[in-house]
Amino acid sequence: MSKTKAREAMWDVLSEIVESGILRSVHASNATRLHQQALDALVLATEENGAGAETRSRRPGGAFTPVPEEAEMSRTVNKVVLVGNVGSDPDLHITANSEKKAKLSLATTTREGNEERTDWHRVILEGRQAHFAEDYVSRGDKLYVEGCLRYDSYERDGIAIPTTEIRASEIVLLTPMAG
Repeated sequence: MSKTKAREAMWDVLSEIVESGILRSVHASNATRLHQQALDALVLATEENGAGAETRSRRPGGAFTPVPEEAEMSRTVNKVVLVGNVGSDPDLHITANSEKKAKLSLATTTREGNEERTDWHRVILEGRQAHFAEDYVSRGDKLYVEGCLRYDSYERDGIAIPTTEIRASEIVLLTPMAG
């Protein structure tokens, strides 16, 4: 599939999601912003950069401008976008700073040939996302999650156990509200 066709296909899917009304508890301007962010992420992911090439950066007006290679080299990205099904009701707790935190598991399924593979992701929600999860998210819901990867470890019986978490910066509930 060409990059242009991939962008058009992604745009069509995102447009259907936004226009179908299945997004709930998301202000229209936020839905449009998420729509554009997802498209921008696709554009960045599909562009191929050769040695010494310039990349393109989207301006707020939608126009692309070249970014010099030296500026591009100084950038780093830690961004994860997942769309999956919530495995269990969010686990909520209050931190020592009296802030609400929620933890949930999110299942994503991919096809590898004729086989399906399900991966489970630990998602950490803080602040307004934790409040939203408490009120609206439950087992089985389809959820869009955008955030960053965090690696940590804890000790059990003197052995360090590594963990990987997604720290959510944006969540969108894709399951329609019950009528």
